[in-house]
Amino acid sequence: MVRSQINRQKSIQRGRLVFHLNTGLLINKVFENLVWLIFLALPLLPLMNKSSKLTFTSLCLTVAFVIFMLVSLYLMNHLILIKGSNPTLNRLKMVQILKHRYPSLKIDDSGQNIIKFKKETGLFTWGKEITVLFEEKQVYINSTTLGRYHMKSPVHSIFNTISTLQIRKDFQQAEAQGKSAAPN
Repeated sequence: MVRSQINRQKSIQRGRLVFHLNTGLLINKVFENLVWLIFLALPLLPLMNKSSKLTFTSLCLTVAFVIFMLVSLYLMNHLILIKGSNPTLNRLKMVQILKHRYPSLKIDDSGQNIIKFKKETGLFTWGKEITVLFEEKQVYINSTTLGRYHMKSPVHSIFNTISTLQIRKDFQQAEAQGKSAAPN
């Protein structure tokens, strides 16, 4: 599998993960987008059939599913902004919070400005990848659930965003405790 590299500057500018384009990434994106289009089109097929009698409930469920999938696809690579105070302290606090919240994830903190926490996909378990980008006093974080062949799961993205917002809250509480403990 070809690893895709994050384009940090574009990611920060756009507020979502952006990768440097390579052949493996292009093939992966084409495959993922094809699968997501199929998932979006399948519930709409009965609506297009003139002989099917749709009830109001089935129409509402179909519309709710399509809206859920569209919101999930939007949130999948979305970065959550966390305002910090000091780049070195931001890094230490973020590693501490993520190690406490997700002890089963392996950390790759070899990069200066990017940290990845990752759990590989198992036979019966989902994988997980948390990406943290550092930019001076700001921290950007994204959480993604992975399926087979490193394919991102749009179904989990809303819940990943909620957990990322909780991480931001934990970081802000640690930041506030650090400020109150600092000597004046």
